[in-house]
Formats: sequence, structure tokens, C-alpha cells
Amino acid sequence: MKNKKRGLLTSLGAAAAALAFALGGASAAFAAPTTIDPDAKVNLNIVKLSTPDGAPLTPTGKVQAVPAGSTPIGGVEFTVKRITNAGDLTTNAGWQEAATVVYDAVTGTWTKGGAAFTPAFGTAQVSVTDANGVPRTGPVDGNGHGTGAAAYQNMDIGLYFVEETDTPPGVTPAVPFVVALPMTDPVDLNAWLYTVHVYPKNSQQAFTKTVVDTAAFVPGGTNDVVWTLNASVPRVNTSSNPAIPAWAKPTAFTITDKLDEQLATVLPAAVTVNITDSAGNNIGTQPVSGTDYTLGITGTPQVVTVTFIGANDGFAKLQAAAATPNAKVVVTITSQVQAPVSGTVADTNGGVVSNGGGSGHRTETSLVTTVNGDTTTLYTASVESKWQNVVFSKVSNATTAVPLEDAVFALYASEANAKAGTSALVTSDPSAAVANNVALNNVRVSDFQNGATVALLADYRVYWLAETVAPEGYELLAEPIPVVLLSDGSVQRVTLDGSGSPTAQSPIGNVVNVPHNAGFQLPLTGGMGTAILTVLGVGILAVVLVVARRRRSAEAAE
Repeated sequence: MKNKKRGLLTSLGAAAAALAFALGGASAAFAAPTTIDPDAKVNLNIVKLSTPDGAPLTPTGKVQAVPAGSTPIGGVEFTVKRITNAGDLTTNAGWQEAATVVYDAVTGTWTKGGAAFTPAFGTAQVSVTDANGVPRTGPVDGNGHGTGAAAYQNMDIGLYFVEETDTPPGVTPAVPFVVALPMTDPVDLNAWLYTVHVYPKNSQQAFTKTVVDTAAFVPGGTNDVVWTLNASVPRVNTSSNPAIPAWAKPTAFTITDKLDEQLATVLPAAVTVNITDSAGNNIGTQPVSGTDYTLGITGTPQVVTVTFIGANDGFAKLQAAAATPNAKVVVTITSQVQAPVSGTVADTNGGVVSNGGGSGHRTETSLVTTVNGDTTTLYTASVESKWQNVVFSKVSNATTAVPLEDAVFALYASEANAKAGTSALVTSDPSAAVANNVALNNVRVSDFQNGATVALLADYRVYWLAETVAPEGYELLAEPIPVVLLSDGSVQRVTLDGSGSPTAQSPIGNVVNVPHNAGFQLPLTGGMGTAILTVLGVGILAVVLVVARRRRSAEAAE
């Protein structure tokens, strides 16, 4: 059950006034007709609605059209109890007695005729609204909606206390109200309404989280992963004049986000807080840190907490924003994915950086609000940014696939950067290689972006893999390789069309290096070629010497 203290006062000065209170509308004088059927049965028809965009309904007790912006709310539990000692409404004296009953919703106390009063209640009737906002008896379905017959039918005449004893997440309970059954027909003032229609309004709050990692390739630099939390501003109308809504001022409004341990330290400058309309445009005077809210960043993993404060009108700014339908507080947290744990894995959550509700790496994100004494706590669903490692083997040839050591590769965002060797996103470290594999650690995957799976291969993010240092005795790769990194950790070569979009993919497998000069031998100083020349030269010289010696011998003999 939720805390049911409210910030309004219920007065039973008249049946119409009580109904007006139930609808959040204006009080009105009432005059009972001269006759009433003491044996009649009464019906209370409730339709549970969200707060309308404009002025609320003017209460009449009759069937009314749903106002603009209101939608039915299912899953709200109502408890209705007849006050048996408030006066007999089949008599004039009983009406006059009931008119002195007052319920103070702030303190939860009752008075009657100005003195303390303890109401005696009949049997409580409990029901849950269906998808149309109508309370129904019997069991509830899988969505928590009532499925039986319409509740609160064929009841005894009397004064009834109506309270919302449970609401679904994101629905702020309305103020309890007292209604007299029957009540005077607002059109035919000399007739009774034995079936009364009421339309209590609830503030519906939503709390969501999104992630944008479009700019993020790898951790560091300005590659940001931005988490955005959207929290509805509560809209609880406390007006006694249906033409002039009066929005309740919250007394608590706190957003808490526990960040994933794979995110690097977030500084206060990386957190922004704004109040916007449904389109994301700032409205009113924006809240100021330290004046309208406090910002806390504590612990490891870090917990970011935005707490609105009332001393300097932080709550007043929320109250003013409630005049705008679907106003929200938007908190953005800009983060970085930090270096991989142990240097060999993207993170300790299998390549997923999570930020949301749950346990383990699926961290908690909550919104806690208090309006009119009622506290509501909401949690977001988890959102993710997925990261993996680009891992492959560098080998000597495609046949024997002998692993090669000391190759260095870099990953680039474009073919031009890869060919020029500029602006590498991440570079492998051969000293950290395992089993001579090349590993480019902590890279955002290609098939998952901004918290959702990328449906088409053509839209995958393409990376360019280039070799920057070849193993000794081997050539560098002649051109970079276009690849995509998938959420399961696999690396795929891709074929690109004329616009650079992937059209086909296949596993990268081993990357083969070619020996220097494609394995052909270059001529060496002192090698076979020069040896032959040397031998020929020596032979010619020997012939010359022999001829010269014979010529000298012949000359001497003459």
C-alpha cells in the first residue's frame, strides 16, 4: 500500500461540494429535493483518468466526455467504504449532520461539528480498474486490470469514503474523497441522481533512459557515450476552480543513476539538468546546480544523484513546469568507456556496458517523487552500449598458417585515414598478445548503436584495419581491410558498394603476411654473379700473362 496522506482538505458542506472535491473541481451549493426514496439503491460509477492538458472537468455527477489529454488508467485499486455514523441521508436532519463532517487529508484526521470524529465504516469494497479506467470486481488479468462486473453498484444510501489504495508504477494516487449518494440532479434541481459518475484524475509519470554512442569508436579522447534520463514532472491539480488549475508543488524529486563499472570517472561538468517540454525545448527558468538542485557523484562504481531542493525554489520551478503538459526533467551524463580490464577483454560483462535497472552490471536508475504526501518510485529499463575486441591471427602463409610475432595493426574510421596512417582509433600491442593473436581492444560494435540492434548490413559501422609494423622478414599489407565487428565478438571482412556501404560479409580468418620481395632472392655483394665475373676476369688475366711471357722469350732467343 502507498502512503495516502494528501495536501488537501475535504469538507462535506454539501453533496455537490463533495463530488466537486472528488473531481478536483469547484464547490457548489446544494439544496436537497423535498422527497427521497428511502428504499432506493445507489450506484457510484468511477472512470479513472490521467491529468488533462487543460482545465479539468466541471463536476456534474452525470456522464461527461473525456477532456483533451486525459487517458484511462488501468490497474488502480479503489477502496470504497460507507460511513455509517455520518448521518441518515434519507432525512433532512441527516443531511445537516453530514454537512458538518470534515476530513483533513494532510493529517488524516476527521472532525464532525467541529469536534474530533472517528468514522465508523461499513464493509470495504475493493476493486481494480480495467483498461478503460472503470473499477471492476473479481480477479485481475496479466496486466493487473480488473476483469469482473462493474463495482460499487446497488449500494445503500449514505456518505462514502473513496480512496486509491494502490496504483501502478508511474501513477501518483489522487486525493481521497467523500461523496454523498444520491445527490441532487444538477439539471433537474427537484430530482435525485441515484447513479453518480465521478472522474478522479491522477498524475502519470514516466521515467526513461536512452543512450547515444554514435560518436564513440573506442575509449578516450572525445568519443562520448551519452546517457539521457527523462523524468516526467508530476501534475497534480489541487484547484477548487476547474477553470484555473493549481498544480501541487512537489516536496521531493530525486534522480539516481548508478553507472556501470566500465565507465571512466564522470566529472560534474559532464552532467546537465534541464526542464523541457515534450519536444525537448527548454521551458521556464532553468534549474541551477547548488541553488535549485544538488549534484552528487560518489562511490565506485559511480552513483550520480540529482536532488531538487526547495530552499531556493527548485520545487517551485517544477510546480511552474507542471502547467506544460508532458513537461520533464532531463538529465544527461556524458561518459567514456575506460581501458579494458586486464588488457585482453572489452569489459567484465562480455562486451556490454549496461546502465539501467536490475542487478549486477544492469545497474539501478531510479526516480523518487513526493507530491501531496504521496511518494512514488520508478525505475528505468536497462539500456546498453556494446563493445568487443577485434581479434585475429597473423600467419606466414595460408597453407601452414604459422603464427607470426610482433605484427602491429591499427584500426581507422575511414579508408583515407588508414592509407595515410593518421588518426588511428586504437593500435594493437604485440607485447600483450595472447598466442600471437593480434588484439585491438575495446571497440564499439558495428551491429548495435544507440541502444538498439542495427537491422541492415548496409548500415553497419565499417572499420579499416591496416598493418603499421610487419613481422621481421615479411612485407606490410599492401592495403587496409574493411571489417565490421559484431556483438558476438566475431570480426567479418566486408565487400563495399560504391557508396562505401557493406554488401556482403565473411569471417576474417587469418591475415597472411608475405615474405620480403614475395620470397624471391635479391642479388648480394660477393654472390654468384660477381663470382663469375671475378673468375672470368682472372682467366683473361692469366691468358694475357702467358702470351706476354712467350713473346719475351721469343725476343730473347733472337
